[in-house]
Amino acid sequence: MAPIGRNGRIAAITGIVALSLVTASSAGWAYWTSQATVNLTASSADLTITTDNFPSLEHVFLNESLAHTGSVTVTNTTVSSSTQGSQVELTFSGTGGDAYRSNFAFTVWLQTGDNPCTAEATPGPALASGTWGDGDTYTTPPDEGFLPDESRIYCVRTTATRATTNWPPNGAMSFTPQISAEIVRGNYSGAASASTTQSSQYIFPVYGPPTADTAWFFIHTLATGPERRCLDVSGGNSAPGATVLGIVCKNADVANQAWRFVPIDGKPGYYQIISNLSNTLAIAAEPTGTALHTATSSPANVQQHWTLQKTDVGFTNAMWERWRYQIVNDGTGLCMTTGLLPGTNGISLAPCERLDTQIFFVVRTMFSGINADPDTDTIFCSFVTGPPAPDEPSGTQPVPRFVYRVTAGTPGMRYDVHFINSAGQLVWPGGVSVGANGMATWSNATTTNGLAGTGTLEIYEDVDNPNAGNVDPGTLIARGSLSNVTPQSCSLTGMGGAAP
Repeated sequence: MAPIGRNGRIAAITGIVALSLVTASSAGWAYWTSQATVNLTASSADLTITTDNFPSLEHVFLNESLAHTGSVTVTNTTVSSSTQGSQVELTFSGTGGDAYRSNFAFTVWLQTGDNPCTAEATPGPALASGTWGDGDTYTTPPDEGFLPDESRIYCVRTTATRATTNWPPNGAMSFTPQISAEIVRGNYSGAASASTTQSSQYIFPVYGPPTADTAWFFIHTLATGPERRCLDVSGGNSAPGATVLGIVCKNADVANQAWRFVPIDGKPGYYQIISNLSNTLAIAAEPTGTALHTATSSPANVQQHWTLQKTDVGFTNAMWERWRYQIVNDGTGLCMTTGLLPGTNGISLAPCERLDTQIFFVVRTMFSGINADPDTDTIFCSFVTGPPAPDEPSGTQPVPRFVYRVTAGTPGMRYDVHFINSAGQLVWPGGVSVGANGMATWSNATTTNGLAGTGTLEIYEDVDNPNAGNVDPGTLIARGSLSNVTPQSCSLTGMGGAAP
């Protein structure tokens, strides 16, 4: 074979170069915005990530906006005359908001005509999924690599989980979702990455109320004194369709103001709110600007699914705390709200913003006087002359005294006991805080200052700071009589609308 001359060698080398990957070097970083372009090249590959022509993945998640769909465009701009595809690896991860990032799940799918990157789209086959706390990686199969100049659009949907205790106490957090991409061709590779910001507002830790069929509650507004309003079934109507009102809390005949929480099977943190008037009567969501109404109980109906979020504590100290709640409907993502309907007392729905008009207390109505049995009654009072009972506080003196018991009350709650003499004077205020199990027993000797004579005995579930002077005693849950005149006696009747 004849030797190749100088010009021939140059031509041969040129041909080889034409079939090789062009070497370049540049680097870049960008947020996922509508104009972002990212380039980072290693020894011989150039990968570009853009978000052209679609909304940013940046989003603020609210109770009424728990999902957001965006996309990321991946383009192989490697210069090559080869028709062989290059394998691409996409890694989805997050930083920041470490304690709460796992509340946000994501799903990634390839955009097609049948599966576009829209909020209404049903995701196609998931290429990557998980939470932004754990992350996930997708690698193109060897026979589905990117050709030179090929672009693919990947849809990215983030969905926040509402009903969990793992939300910040102030209802707000933020984190940084990230995507990194690596392209591989033979011995060469290139990489690019981008990030955005996602956050939440007015989503608070969920609260799980007692759900026994004997656990009935007042649900009342933040206001104090005569302005305090309880959720009430208009007219005491036990038929579906009655308006749910905010009426001054009653001291008797409270069936239409007593509610219980029934868990939704397979859906932790969500409950039906059932009326004491009928086990078939539940509160159902209505359109914004319309008063809430009762409806025939339907556990499968998301309009009847509610969750309680702990917005903050009204007061707290070493012994007790009093939580405030916003009540969120799952079907709409909206909060129960007062004062939206001028000229009426109707309770309506509005976007959750932790407004005072959206804050409620949840207070046990309690029961008593069913059979005068201290082992089964939830409110009990008696006069004793012997040694302390086994369940009385240690150190109780064996002297004549009055014994009070709250069973299955609101955990962590403080109860105030008031004795009002025959002249209508509050002469003996006192109280006790209960433990995590909602039970407490306490007593007062017959010689306690102020217990002379006869009068009215009242027990309140406290909703104000007792250190501020008990301006507002709280919600009345039991009323009875006490006599310190021989023969001594003591009785209590709860506000509950039905027997346990």
